[in-house]
Amino acid sequence: MKKQSPVLLYIIIGIAGIGLLSWIMKEPGNLLRTIVMTAIVATLIFFVARAILRRRAYGGNNDEMRKYRRAVKQSQKKYQHNTNTNKTRTQSRPIKRRRRPSHLTVIKGNKSIKINDNDRASN
Repeated sequence: MKKQSPVLLYIIIGIAGIGLLSWIMKEPGNLLRTIVMTAIVATLIFFVARAILRRRAYGGNNDEMRKYRRAVKQSQKKYQHNTNTNKTRTQSRPIKRRRRPSHLTVIKGNKSIKINDNDRASN
């Protein structure tokens, strides 16, 4: 398959270039003002959208976030304290490993019977 050149795209870019050049020739101040206003509006939209998304991500209420962070700190202190005491206990005592019971049983045979060597098939 050959790649076809996007003729329609080139036509649209050409018409936009001609319009931009004519706008620069007729009203250069108006073009500059339009570009600045577009940049300001885009910046405002960006910051508003970012604030909305941040509020959604963190639950929206700052009081709730403060309470949540406080609870997280308390739980970290609680579990950090317990893990340190557990470490000192395990270091002082040797580690004992439990062996699982074997599911194999030993069958004791009757050793008193002598085997007759002549009855074997290999002889």
